[in-house]
Amino acid sequence: MELDGEAFFDPWSRDTWQRELQNRIAVWIVAELGNQIAGYAGIWNVAGEAQVMRVAVKKTMRNQGLGLLLTTELIHKAWDAGAE
Repeated sequence: MELDGEAFFDPWSRDTWQRELQNRIAVWIVAELGNQIAGYAGIWNVAGEAQVMRVAVKKTMRNQGLGLLLTTELIHKAWDAGAE
């Protein structure tokens, strides 16, 4: 939630995150550096399509390719789940 608040002008509430992380159509990945979250990204897979929900990278880790890495991994997870 801390990174969400840093990355977006409309951060999600704790309730929204709890629902999202239990959502069966959602796929979320987290990039960690040491014991800290450096970034995260998530998609919804619905009816053969994937929709990006959020991609966030810690300010101090930006412009190093982490967002691209997270997005690329989401694309592969979407394909693996049958999205076109």
